[in-house]
Amino acid sequence: MKRTMRGLLAATAVMMTVSLAPGSIADPAPNNAPDALKQFNDLSAQAESVGQQINKVNEDIDAKKSDAEKAHQERDQAKATAEQAVKDQAAYRDQVDGIAAQAYTNGQMNSMGALLTAKDPGAMLNQMSMLDALAYNNKAAINALSGKVAAASEAEKKVADADQKVEKALKDTEELRGKLTAQKTELDTRKGQMKAAYDSLTKPQQTAARPPTAPAVPITGSDLGSRAASVAQQQLGKSYGYGDVGPNTFDCSGLTMFSYRAAGRPISRTTYTQVNEGVEVSKGQLQVGDLIFLGSDLHHVGMYLGGERWVHAPTTGDVVKIANVPWPQVSRMRHIQ
Repeated sequence: MKRTMRGLLAATAVMMTVSLAPGSIADPAPNNAPDALKQFNDLSAQAESVGQQINKVNEDIDAKKSDAEKAHQERDQAKATAEQAVKDQAAYRDQVDGIAAQAYTNGQMNSMGALLTAKDPGAMLNQMSMLDALAYNNKAAINALSGKVAAASEAEKKVADADQKVEKALKDTEELRGKLTAQKTELDTRKGQMKAAYDSLTKPQQTAARPPTAPAVPITGSDLGSRAASVAQQQLGKSYGYGDVGPNTFDCSGLTMFSYRAAGRPISRTTYTQVNEGVEVSKGQLQVGDLIFLGSDLHHVGMYLGGERWVHAPTTGDVVKIANVPWPQVSRMRHIQ
């Protein structure tokens, strides 16, 4: 439960981090290709960051649903334990009644009447000291039964409390996902405006501002990273899609997850979790297949191919492609083992 609540708090903190400045959507469209492309890419990075957060929230929701199911199972088990304890208590009460009747017949009753008038487990167990005169084993059995009933009751209470927390976490996360989706919709609107401005430029301007994709990089290794990079290059030309993990469309972390899974080493879903996979490396230590993350907000990830190039799924309206690594934007690099 602590893990899921931490995940919820983390997702909330991320959402607060990416809130847009009030004037960012109202900026005028530029009238030249480089400025149009820069603004378009800036908006794409913001939108992709929101998209990654939506992926993270979806992961949190799945985790919380799993925890809720586990809590229900634990509660059912606790109920079964409590019901069995009640049956054991009823059977033992019959035994005590028989012992008490025999004691009365033999003139050993004394204060046994108080025991016989007890109508619930608490009252009966409060007078257990009176059973010393009857049988030590019977007293031990009652003590064991008392512990069993108490443990079952406490377990059911704890599971009920946990279930309430899970339900609240699910509700809060659903609300968070709605807010993130609204942000993404707003950014998509702005990106559409920028794309229209970019498309209005002449072909030479567009070509100068956005060169075509680089050719595939030959990969000869058979190690994990090389296998994953080979899989990623097999996806060249496939469209970008928010939240997509293949096999026909991908977002950035969907492509890296798909490639490593196909190579035999499953990794997690989002940039926020993939950045914890493997080990941290420097630029000089990079190997084919290593993950390269952009921005302090980790809004984008791609896979190193060597020779200063990487393969990635850039943004909406684009396709999986090979490009030069944008080193000034790189924030983290990870080698997957």
